[in-house]
Amino acid sequence: MTALLMLGFVAPPAMAVETAPESVYELTVNGETVVLDEGESVTFGMQAISPPPEPGKVMPRAIFTSNAGTLTVTGAKGKFTYGIAMAIPATSFVGVFSVTNLTNGQSGGAAPVWGFSGTVGTSNLKGHRYSGSLSGTADLLGVPVAHTMPNYTVFQN
Repeated sequence: MTALLMLGFVAPPAMAVETAPESVYELTVNGETVVLDEGESVTFGMQAISPPPEPGKVMPRAIFTSNAGTLTVTGAKGKFTYGIAMAIPATSFVGVFSVTNLTNGQSGGAAPVWGFSGTVGTSNLKGHRYSGSLSGTADLLGVPVAHTMPNYTVFQN
């Protein structure tokens, strides 16, 4: 033990530690490449797709087109109004217009509709948002010739 005390404790020789190269990231946007080091950030602007809707209004009028015609849906004053303009011969339209109150999650039901234009009411609560969707089939003398495409219109009362 005396020998240990006389020699003392000797620290082990320092170990050589390899340092990993810092992480580098390349980001390419619109053909322009930016090199970023670990922890750096980049800020990009956003391009608007179309003019923003009027505050409180979301898609109050939507036009859905296809090769058989157009469906126009307008939401305002507590009701949805729809109009179908056929590009092919058709004699009648039968469908279902589904309404949902998005503010409280209640279903406004599914109203049967007949004809190429019409109106479907909502609960007409002030400040509530409503969504509507029309599905149906146009026919020519009883033979189906066209179906509605997926559509969804929202408005705030």
